[in-house]
Amino acid sequence: MSKLTIVLAAGVGYVLGARAGRERYEAIKSQATRMWRDPRVQHTASQAQEIVQENAPKVQEKVTEVAATAASKVKRTTDKGDSDPAESSAYGTHSSTSPSATGGTHG
Repeated sequence: MSKLTIVLAAGVGYVLGARAGRERYEAIKSQATRMWRDPRVQHTASQAQEIVQENAPKVQEKVTEVAATAASKVKRTTDKGDSDPAESSAYGTHSSTSPSATGGTHG
């Protein structure tokens, strides 16, 4: 199915970007219409739609779960109050006495 997607995307890009005139546009449009009406393409599109419909609730559940976890982490971080996120080890620390900050070099 990914090859079909690539071919369709390339075809759409060519149609939109081509300056070959109305005749070429009509030929491309006609070919695309024939391809879209092909029973194999319709079968594949139908299968893709079924897969999306089957998995949408699972995806929604997972997105909701991940968003809740992220919100909880943000809330815990902001509830600490006087903690500066820039100084937190989760964000990394930068010492003002490092060789690069003082002009020193290695070795």
